Amino acid sequence: TTLRVLKDEVIPDSGKARLRVIHAAPGAPSLDVRVVGQKENLFSDVSFKSEAGDNDVLPATVALELRAKNEPTVLLRIRGLELKRGTSTTIVVTGGTTLKSFRFTDALQAPTPTP
Repeated sequence: TTLRVLKDEVIPDSGKARLRVIHAAPGAPSLDVRVVGQKENLFSDVSFKSEAGDNDVLPATVALELRAKNEPTVLLRIRGLELKRGTSTTIVVTGGTTLKSFRFTDALQAPTPTP
């Protein structure tokens, strides 16, 4: 087991949302990730034990399709992904022969008032 620390920078003033994908599914092929209905990949050739880097996107609620690199068959569809302005969302792809995912979203919080 290897522990990797990933830096996460929330982008509160860009007007966009930040998205990242981490491939943590042993035995799964390298992945291409795109928004349903789009022709261009958001991320291409994401290999096991790697993260795709950050992609700043317009805020929206989207569905993502994950496919084996350069293949047409959808291996995993992630629905209802809410990408809000000024947040950073990370999708972690897990599983093996059947892919699954979980996600977490980071956002800056307003300073807490001192008593």
